Amino acid sequence: MAHEAGEIVAARLCVVDDVDDVDRTWVPLGRLSIGGMAVAADPFCVPSDFYFATFPVRPSTYVAEVFDFDDDLLALRIRCS
Repeated sequence: MAHEAGEIVAARLCVVDDVDDVDRTWVPLGRLSIGGMAVAADPFCVPSDFYFATFPVRPSTYVAEVFDFDDDLLALRIRCS
């Protein structure tokens, strides 16, 4: 999570542990309007208390991006725009 003035303005969810080591780029998917609370969830698991978390973010519009490696989803992120 990235903070600015004490507020979360970016977050990412990695489904593997080597995203920082892979030579790929983040691909924009679209924009989201978030009113203050976000939910991060593992897209490959059945929803349960172990696979998602809610957290406060700055109310704003966010860019949603995916980190893709040969059609394999490695991570998702949102960034305040």
